[in-house]
Amino acid sequence: VKLTGLIVASRVADRPTDLAKAVMVRLNSPVPLEITMAPAPAPHARTALSRGVMLRAAFLSIALPLTSLAGPHRPAVAAEQQMRTSADFNSLQELTGQQSQNLGAGTISSRSRPQTGIILLDEVQATGSESSPTVTAELVLDGGVAATATFNSAWPLSRGMYYDVEARSKNADGVFLQVVPMESDKSLANLPNSYFTEAIFSTEGRYGAYGSPTDVKVLKSESNGKKRLLEISFKALSPSQAEVPRKAIVAALQPEGSEDVLMLVGGSTASRWKNSEADLRKAVDSFKVVQTRPTKLRRVRASDYRFEQQGGLWEQKGSSTEVF
Repeated sequence: VKLTGLIVASRVADRPTDLAKAVMVRLNSPVPLEITMAPAPAPHARTALSRGVMLRAAFLSIALPLTSLAGPHRPAVAAEQQMRTSADFNSLQELTGQQSQNLGAGTISSRSRPQTGIILLDEVQATGSESSPTVTAELVLDGGVAATATFNSAWPLSRGMYYDVEARSKNADGVFLQVVPMESDKSLANLPNSYFTEAIFSTEGRYGAYGSPTDVKVLKSESNGKKRLLEISFKALSPSQAEVPRKAIVAALQPEGSEDVLMLVGGSTASRWKNSEADLRKAVDSFKVVQTRPTKLRRVRASDYRFEQQGGLWEQKGSSTEVF
């Protein structure tokens, strides 16, 4: 295998053979690596990077070529890694391979962190059992409305900078909240199915880290009182662009006085659907808005309580006035 990608080798190895050996150990690979090193950049342009970061960079540069090699020494875990999609990651660190400090423009990009349209007034609460809590979130919505949304989950609440409102299992079964502006001339009952699928399966969404999901099919769409329900099948893309079949259930509400649609999206891989379907349906059935009240806050990034407390959530030029 010849490594032809660009790798910054500062502080990893002084010679190509050293770096090749280090990468082979990291990959547990018996295949010799040929690495050609270019002169190091000028001192003022160098970045002090840890040995672990450099090895991760080398790993990512050759992981895909290695998976095409046949033989008894091919690591079994490689196939599993290639089949992972954006819905399988539990944190930004797991997605990017790097550990970050607080949130900000230099830490999280709009592509790596899912954009769900959620603006939180306060920390998401999980009450009852830690493993199967009742989740409650205080949200800012368009139209000068603050809403309290709640649902019951069969999985623990996911916390950390990668999430807005989400609960999930280690097997990537889970549910998350998403907010989408309502079309002005429509009601929730007569919104086209494409309104929901385009929002949920965009490249900026929870399933779109490696590209928009493909083969999206609405299997069922109906209204149940003030709630809109959909069942959808689709294929999410893995890092290697392999298509992983998944299924999802969506419950949508329009909080009173708001110009937005609030959705709870529950999903699982197609292979696990029989095991997770009952829990997903219970979560969707329990989803409701228990309270709305007027607010002067706008649904902009600077209104989120995390914007200051965690270093500037999604901080960008003009973020104080930018609306989703």
